[in-house]
Amino acid sequence: MEFSGERPMVDLTYSDVFLVPRHSAVTSRLQVDLAPHDGTPATIPIVSSNMNSVTGARLAATLARRGGLGVLPQDIPLQELDAAIRWVKRQPVLWDTALVLPPEATVSAALRVLPATPGHGIVVADAGADGSGDISAADIRGIVPASRLATALADARLGDLARGDTPALEADDVEDPRAAFDTIVAAGVDVVCVMRHGHLVGTLSRRSALRSTLYRPAADSGGRLAVAAAVGINGDVAAKARALAAAGVDVLVVDTAHGHQDGMLAALRTVADLGLDIPIAAGNVVTAEGVHDLVTAGASILKVGVGPGAMCTTRMMTAVGRPQFSAVLETAEAARLMGAHVWADGGVRYPR
Repeated sequence: MEFSGERPMVDLTYSDVFLVPRHSAVTSRLQVDLAPHDGTPATIPIVSSNMNSVTGARLAATLARRGGLGVLPQDIPLQELDAAIRWVKRQPVLWDTALVLPPEATVSAALRVLPATPGHGIVVADAGADGSGDISAADIRGIVPASRLATALADARLGDLARGDTPALEADDVEDPRAAFDTIVAAGVDVVCVMRHGHLVGTLSRRSALRSTLYRPAADSGGRLAVAAAVGINGDVAAKARALAAAGVDVLVVDTAHGHQDGMLAALRTVADLGLDIPIAAGNVVTAEGVHDLVTAGASILKVGVGPGAMCTTRMMTAVGRPQFSAVLETAEAARLMGAHVWADGGVRYPR
């Protein structure tokens, strides 16, 4: 990237700059490779924040199916974090995770776990109401599509709303996402169950099948969905890092609000010395000096940004921060010289 004209002396936000279009030989947007090539399994450059209000196991699995990476928060008990990582690893790669509720569950209960948006549905089944049981075809009453949830009364029973004639796909017979999409369209439904030898292994919607033709999942070396998890800089950092690696985490994120400090450097050295053979991200920093010190201590990815996110109150509460475009520009240049990478954390005001 280069500036058009003289590089300004003041710091810039994203709203201060534009990308100037120039000559291109690209004939289709599908030709563009968006993989970050930062040592992680991600195939698109989207990482969800390690905040309790942002990332859980379900989001991490869904994001990984589309090529992104979810970072599970560090401030939940280690046993729950271990269980969340292992849960993501058990989820299907080609199909959506089935959300299963019993026939007596109400619409309001369904809406607590599923937004009333197109392309989703609740599987109504007699067994395994928590979604972890072995659901056979005989247990399934049908699927309640999200469109029906949106118009039903809150106290309506799912068993009264489920379509018992919902078609199902046999997982082993699906040749590719396009064939699955055509089958769903031909059936005149939005969502179908995916079965393997008479047992539920997931669900698939028109939208999910179509997206599967466009995106490559973020998967580990064993073909399972990828997931990251964060650790703080206090307590027994080594023990927690070892436990997360043993659970199967693909990326460790050593995280604290102000990453350029002695506590972070000590924690990074501790994690790096474990030789876990997985990428280590660390932050947050906003300067070239911060990049240099954290990479020297063992990080291969730097999380960049102090206070630019819509959810973050750091700048309002403390007046600490830096305009995000300049922070990313400076840190990316420094990281490139050291063979490292950056994750730009926050600052995008408009999602599109």
